[in-house]
Amino acid sequence: MAFQLPADMQVRLSVQAFDAAGHSVHDTFTWSLDDSTVARLIDAADQAVTLVAVAPGRVVVSAVDPSGLGAAFEVEVVPGTPVSAVISAGTPEPKTDHQGEVGHEAGVGHVTEVAQEQASSGY
Repeated sequence: MAFQLPADMQVRLSVQAFDAAGHSVHDTFTWSLDDSTVARLIDAADQAVTLVAVAPGRVVVSAVDPSGLGAAFEVEVVPGTPVSAVISAGTPEPKTDHQGEVGHEAGVGHVTEVAQEQASSGY
């Protein structure tokens, strides 16, 4: 499963090399990614990089040393946190029976009842 990163965020990634006995060893890595339309890399260093989300999609980040030893990390950039909302109007059209009568619009009666219940219960 891919690591999920909201499109309005960034994350610091790091890589570590290990010897045959499992001890960490210093190594130099080159960072890359397979789709720069989804994310970009900044502040790359030998063992760390910042991955900045650009647009929703999937991207694979790779770190490879000069001998070809490397690791890959899959990231799914998902839509960011909502910060605004917009209501759009369709094209006006002639009314049919019961349209325009108070309380007959889809969901209006239910929303009013829920709002009244919440108000009386302290929500």
